[in-house]
Amino acid sequence: MLYLGPDEITLNPDLLKTSNSFSSKDEAMNARPNMESKAFVDRVVPLICAHWDVTEIMKEASASFLNNKNEPANTQANFKKFNDELGPMTAYKGCEGSVEAPQLGATGQKLYADYLAQLVFQKGEAVLDLKLVQENDQWKIGRYYVRPK
Repeated sequence: MLYLGPDEITLNPDLLKTSNSFSSKDEAMNARPNMESKAFVDRVVPLICAHWDVTEIMKEASASFLNNKNEPANTQANFKKFNDELGPMTAYKGCEGSVEAPQLGATGQKLYADYLAQLVFQKGEAVLDLKLVQENDQWKIGRYYVRPK
């Protein structure tokens, strides 16, 4: 999936909590998933974006991402375009985001998280918008959008 456009980026106002004092039961329940999902993003984004590595994103992709027959070819084409337009990543400025309230689906309860990662590349800056899903207690990438600044 690819979204390139001049749209303004609005960061999620529900930033991660670092304190153990929670104002609600939902915050307390989301504390561990928030820490785990943020650690996942902090670990995988530099691996994926350092050289626009399709193999790395496929290793971290969700089942629905991998089962979409068009996704591997689309990702290959998108990453080539990102490499041509932005070049390799030179700095990872971190991410902001959080876990959404659990959602009940056909296969049971699922956790999702949204993150925006700030990146600097050889030819400019971009925001990587990630939608994560937890599968078998592991965070996976459900979708991504790259928005050059």
